[in-house]
Amino acid sequence: MKFVTVLLFTIVVGAIGNWQQLGPNGAAITALTSIPNYPDELYIAVGNFPTLIFHTTDAGISWTTPETIPDIITALTINPNNVRTLYAAGKTGAFTKAPTPGQPGRWSQICLRHTTSG
Repeated sequence: MKFVTVLLFTIVVGAIGNWQQLGPNGAAITALTSIPNYPDELYIAVGNFPTLIFHTTDAGISWTTPETIPDIITALTINPNNVRTLYAAGKTGAFTKAPTPGQPGRWSQICLRHTTSG
């Protein structure tokens, strides 16, 4: 499987055509999702195995210390009814992270990939 390295860029206001790198330096992004009604927040999945999940709340100026999911994550999405619940899908299954009041959430595997023989 090939991954394309994607860098997150933004146009600097007032300087049309000038771009500024905003993502983790040199990261191969395998999935990303934004948060509805929170335009400055973004989650990205980086790397192969294990996948690192980065989060920004300031439009990419800074990124959280990565969290690790023991899988090759290829899709991320937010629960539209609870934007603090994140879902990740990978090669071996699906994961969710939902914070509890006063504590950060932890990643939990919610299903395994179904395989058939034959």
